[in-house]
Amino acid sequence: MWLKGGCLHGDLTEDMRAQIAKGQVLVVVGAGVFMGSSGNSPEASWTGLLLHGSKRATHVNPALHLDFENLVNGLINTGDIAMLLSAAGLVTHALGGRRGGEYRRWLQDTVGSLRATDRSVLEALAGLGVPLATTNYDNLLEEVTSLPPVTWKDGAKVQEVLRGERDAILHLHGYFDD
Repeated sequence: MWLKGGCLHGDLTEDMRAQIAKGQVLVVVGAGVFMGSSGNSPEASWTGLLLHGSKRATHVNPALHLDFENLVNGLINTGDIAMLLSAAGLVTHALGGRRGGEYRRWLQDTVGSLRATDRSVLEALAGLGVPLATTNYDNLLEEVTSLPPVTWKDGAKVQEVLRGERDAILHLHGYFDD
């Protein structure tokens, strides 16, 4: 196995091709791909989405003041996963919780409104003919593939997708509309 121009060649490449041909691969697509595909929209990344959420929360709930935004942004900027989860919880709460109208509106206005301005990588991934999963809440893969979303909350459908019995995009962390 050797690298040529940043690409892996040799036994590993052949093994990967064989596994793809057998349908024994799950491609998990993360924020980096969606950042590039969306024209570097900040909301395609978790930190960008949370920063937007802290600003939105202070806009719709003036009682929070800028102290809230500064606190949440400070948590986000640490880069620590526990602090990011805390920031996400604070943003969610400040926007009325998961069932709140403002929270859902915020998700729709951000990740729900992302569009694929560069479809090339997403089309290449879809062309592999294997199940696709994402850690993002957006619908860019659905936009390119015309496949429906399935979230981690529906275990039976997840299993069907993984067994090749259902064509859908798996959302491992959630989906903006669910």
